[in-house]
Amino acid sequence: MPCEYALCSFFVPGDRQVVIGTKTGNLQLYDLASGNLLETIAAHDGALWSMSLSPDQRGFVTGGADKAVKFWDFELVTDKNSTQKRLSVKQTRTLQLDEDVLCVNYSPNQKLLAVSLLDCTVKIFYVDTLKDGALIATGSADRNVKIWGLDFGDCHRSLFAHDDSVMFLRFVPKSHLFFTAGKDRKVKQWDADKFEHIQTLEGHHQEIWCLAVSPSGDYVVSASHDKSLRLWERTREPLILEEEREMQREAEYEESVAKEDQPAPSAYVLETFKGVKSSELEEALLVLPFSYVPDILKLLNEFIQMGSDIELLCRIHFGQITSNQMLVPVIEKLKETTISKVRQVQDIIGFNMAGLDYLKRECEAKSEVMFFAEATSHLEEKRRKRKNRKKMILTLT
Repeated sequence: MPCEYALCSFFVPGDRQVVIGTKTGNLQLYDLASGNLLETIAAHDGALWSMSLSPDQRGFVTGGADKAVKFWDFELVTDKNSTQKRLSVKQTRTLQLDEDVLCVNYSPNQKLLAVSLLDCTVKIFYVDTLKDGALIATGSADRNVKIWGLDFGDCHRSLFAHDDSVMFLRFVPKSHLFFTAGKDRKVKQWDADKFEHIQTLEGHHQEIWCLAVSPSGDYVVSASHDKSLRLWERTREPLILEEEREMQREAEYEESVAKEDQPAPSAYVLETFKGVKSSELEEALLVLPFSYVPDILKLLNEFIQMGSDIELLCRIHFGQITSNQMLVPVIEKLKETTISKVRQVQDIIGFNMAGLDYLKRECEAKSEVMFFAEATSHLEEKRRKRKNRKKMILTLT
């Protein structure tokens, strides 16, 4: 369905319509069955960064770059082109703030609204006058997750969560378990009561931008910059944290050992490539199992970055790998590195050729020595005559 530059979205209860928030600040309402745009509403005077469906499913809240939080209700209106009624939305309230609104989210009981602002603060607003003593967790570009108590607004614990910016955070409904997504391509699960890391889910090849958790908590969906959605399902097998930690320690140890030993196997692969005859190289690559291709592409990128055997590596190519979306980031990186290194080699060759031409002209101008090629041919001629003379002497004796 063609739309404007979309920044956020959600399904309307009933799964017949979808609401899109755009970079220009518009709300766009689409009918899923027909794919038609039902209505466009100017909601904010800047980018509409976030939306949150109210738990009672009667409306939603939006936050934008115009420093405003706006509340909306669903309503039925008569369509101009027919007598039938269709879904629409109307604004009910506006909360004006001092900073751009980056994220908004209702508490599960719809009593509180959390608003994340551009000044690195999160403000909690009461939707009604009732108090709530639940927890809130926030993730940041500083790679930390902080767990706060809403009774006094104090920080219960700060956890180093990811190796890069934390991009998204979602609680499992009716629990104090939550998932985080990071630029380090990982999804992690945490316990907000015990402040413990439970498990890490790996599979994406680029930073993860968004998460969604099913109402039952049995499924988690992650959306990544590698252009893929991944569905994670909760298994029935019990999760023993000690075993998970032991496996994580073993994985970290193996990774550190692999990094120490990396030059040896990498050099062996390169020497193997160099040992294949030029006429047989393409045929050898065609019969290579496809499962080896991702690792080889990464190695080629490393070799080219180091400037090793650029001419050989630029001849190595594989057919039909661009259809695999998982390899696209690796191929794009390889493309950038190859072009850069080939240009460097071209510059070196051009510089050397210019230097040799200069030497040739200098030598020819002085006329004191012959040019290298001429000197070599004369030397070969002298050697040939010397060998012929020796043969004649041996024949005469």
